[in-house]
Amino acid sequence: MPVVSAVCIIFVFSIMFVMKKIQEIAIAEYDYPLPDDLTFMKGDYKESYPDYLAAINRLDENVGKLIEKLKSYVGKAKLEPMLLANNQAPDTVVQVNTLKITREELVQVLTEEGVGVQNHPWAPDCLILTGTGNLERLESFRQGLYYVQDAAAKLSVLCARIPAGAAVLDCCAAPGGKSFAAAIAMEGKGQITSCDVHDHKTGLITSGAAR
Repeated sequence: MPVVSAVCIIFVFSIMFVMKKIQEIAIAEYDYPLPDDLTFMKGDYKESYPDYLAAINRLDENVGKLIEKLKSYVGKAKLEPMLLANNQAPDTVVQVNTLKITREELVQVLTEEGVGVQNHPWAPDCLILTGTGNLERLESFRQGLYYVQDAAAKLSVLCARIPAGAAVLDCCAAPGGKSFAAAIAMEGKGQITSCDVHDHKTGLITSGAAR
């Protein structure tokens, strides 16, 4: 697990590096900046950036090299399902706030609210929801009985095995899921300092903690 986790972390940061490099290429060679979220790849910026295809081709070339590197770590048999999973729409996964409610009790509450619920196959106290619509309309969400968090994000907290009463620093906390998971693991005892480099995102941490 540590090796696979390390490889995944390297892969994510490598993708971020490639995104940054494509911006540098666009500025240096085509004299225009690209949006941080790369929405130009969807064609939204065709009129503004007539040479965007050249930038995309350069990005494709770098991503191909990155995939080959990842394949050398995990092998073809593991790489293909990883890439397939990356192209699929993720499930809506929520972490049960066991400081307020048990998993079994929350399943009953959500069912009464008309939400489809099933246990996550491997993440403890996580549920997969369907048919939620806008989560903010649900009273269970407004009461803070759970929060949305990809199961993979919870792995960092599970691996850390944080004891009750610990002092935790979450340096890249927004929107707050890992900090909340740590608080639950610590049984509401101890201290967590949650911060983020983007000021506008810290409000998400504050609102989530208030719920």
